Amino acid sequence: MHASSGIGDGNLHWGINSLWTKSLNFELIRGHNEKLANLGQLAESILHLDPGSAITRLRGFAEEVTKEIYAIDALPKMPQANFIELLKSDAFLYCTEAQTARPTAFPSH
Repeated sequence: MHASSGIGDGNLHWGINSLWTKSLNFELIRGHNEKLANLGQLAESILHLDPGSAITRLRGFAEEVTKEIYAIDALPKMPQANFIELLKSDAFLYCTEAQTARPTAFPSH
């Protein structure tokens, strides 16, 4: 029985006991950003085996999402800014809060 490497061949599995199975939650973004899909898939795959490593992968996922938001919205940033500085910048807060603000379902009278 030949096991696929799962890297670059379109098959995301190594066999029955593999961590590389298609993600239930992250496959839908693979066409847009393979790196994000892979980070999410890995975190999902190892969650029950190594929760600490899964959290580390999700941190990487969050960092990549943040970089993508900065790129898509052409937000200004300092070249050496770290993840926390990027999250706390006024431009990022304005951009993300504007996208998540929603009217209340039941307006008060």
